[in-house]
Amino acid sequence: MAATSPSETLAIRRPTVAAVDLAAIAGNVRRICDRVFPAEVMAVVKADGYGHGAAPVARAALLAGATQLGVALLEEGVALRREGLRAPILVLGGLFEDQIEAFLAH
Repeated sequence: MAATSPSETLAIRRPTVAAVDLAAIAGNVRRICDRVFPAEVMAVVKADGYGHGAAPVARAALLAGATQLGVALLEEGVALRREGLRAPILVLGGLFEDQIEAFLAH
């Protein structure tokens, strides 16, 4: 019998489930926007919205008052553009020279 790591054992006994409540996300963004007004709010949705779906989380945040989006990688920003999102997007991780053309196109 092969040995299992503690994380493998826990995954078998206690699976992780995340329920995403877009209304709660929107409410949180609204409260932040109200608190920091007149400053603008950037919703960081890198890593697929931290595993919750970048496009739905981004839409909820923008509808609630965020004016900008942040992503880690150019590919994440391009994916948001392909989903129809038009808010300004900051690529937090920077760009390589061979990515500049794709960056400018989106």
